[in-house]
Amino acid sequence: MSSKNPFWDFSIALYEQPGVAASCIEAQDGWGADVNMLLFLAWRSQSGIPLQFEAIASLDAEISSWRSQVVTPIRELRRQLKAVPGTEASRTLIQQAELAAERAQQDMMYSHTAASGLINNEQGLRAHLDLYAQFLNLPNDAFDDVYCVVAASLERLATS
Repeated sequence: MSSKNPFWDFSIALYEQPGVAASCIEAQDGWGADVNMLLFLAWRSQSGIPLQFEAIASLDAEISSWRSQVVTPIRELRRQLKAVPGTEASRTLIQQAELAAERAQQDMMYSHTAASGLINNEQGLRAHLDLYAQFLNLPNDAFDDVYCVVAASLERLATS
């Protein structure tokens, strides 16, 4: 089923590809990356509307309070409940709330970029990830695993 947000539809298809979820979560837990931002950078690299460093910073500023005040606390609660026996039903409900919060964040991201008239140039996925690593003050190779897994998955999606 298609939504009114093509970024969300793309994210669902990409995230379901083998290795993508694990790679993105590893980048989130190990480097402090935002999984939605990683997916967004992949989407933009495929849509022909790549981002400049300033656009990444602007987008992050737009979503940072939602992420820190809503998405992250819900995720932390869900993860804490993993260790508590008998909380499976509660964890499922919290996971649904987390997914809804992430979708709301993606809707914000999509609306922000639709309104911002981003500059089109010839950057690709690698360049987007390098800019995001630079934005987070990480080493240049921080997202190498994400790049390898996502690039291969994008190829699979393009041929399916």
